[in-house]
Amino acid sequence: MLTFSVLLGNPVTMDVIGILVGHSYYFLEYIYPTIAEIRGWKIQRLLVPPKLLHWACGTYYPELEGQNDNEEQPILDEQHEHNE
Repeated sequence: MLTFSVLLGNPVTMDVIGILVGHSYYFLEYIYPTIAEIRGWKIQRLLVPPKLLHWACGTYYPELEGQNDNEEQPILDEQHEHNE
């Protein structure tokens, strides 16, 4: 895509910035937490959205705040509960 963009005569700077930001996000969201968990580091996630954003989007559950990511999370969506 970068080569095609350059062939069309577009400047490279915005494409390179996008590539750097995308690769940084992928590393910090998926690779770093795995490495931190394997090595037992204290900080295992660097990209944690603020509670205000969770509250605004309707995904904030204060009763789950103290649980680890490794523990099995209860299903909170009524659509997935099976009442027989």
